[in-house]
Amino acid sequence: RHIFSISYMKEAEMAGIDDVDDLLDQIEGSLQKKSTLTPVNSVKTNNSTKVNSTTATKTSDASDLLKSLDEIESDSKKSKSHPQKSSTEAPLTAKDYSNETPTLKCRSIFLAGPKEMEYGHCSLMQEKACDNMHCMKCDFQVLIFRGQHWVSSVNYMFFRNFMPDRQNLSKKLSNSPQHTAYCCQCSWTSVSNRKKLSQADSFQWCCNSHKS
Repeated sequence: RHIFSISYMKEAEMAGIDDVDDLLDQIEGSLQKKSTLTPVNSVKTNNSTKVNSTTATKTSDASDLLKSLDEIESDSKKSKSHPQKSSTEAPLTAKDYSNETPTLKCRSIFLAGPKEMEYGHCSLMQEKACDNMHCMKCDFQVLIFRGQHWVSSVNYMFFRNFMPDRQNLSKKLSNSPQHTAYCCQCSWTSVSNRKKLSQADSFQWCCNSHKS
């Protein structure tokens, strides 16, 4: 058994066979079974013939086993070098990659003229006018026109018809360096000073997040 352990342990490990003891037991049992089937005669010539026959049988069994182990090892290497993908594994999409980028929400929503304050993410340490807002009422992105304000003739139907076409919306804008014009489909305003939105305001605009 020690001889078989040395000769086949390495082959079995490389082929991915875990239960080596069971394999050795099967080999020894097979060889012992074939040995018992051949009677040992007292005649010298007959005994010599039987011993040679038994030795040849053992050699053939060992060769067959080595061949089988070589085939198992070869199959194992192929499966490792070419692993198959699981059919249930879903491919990554562009949305998955975009979700990896951390985003930040404004602590407060400020509207302001171009010269009043900077635009960007409003944090506790630095207040800025949010430049990425979304309307929760009409579900439109809030458009921002810096250095301009809305003329007095604009109305709800104008934004209803042309939102979010910036080119058509610009027809109702007037140049004003100190103003910033804001609009969605249901609301609009022009501001020059800073204005902090609150729940009491008619605007239902929220921060749509900023990349960190």
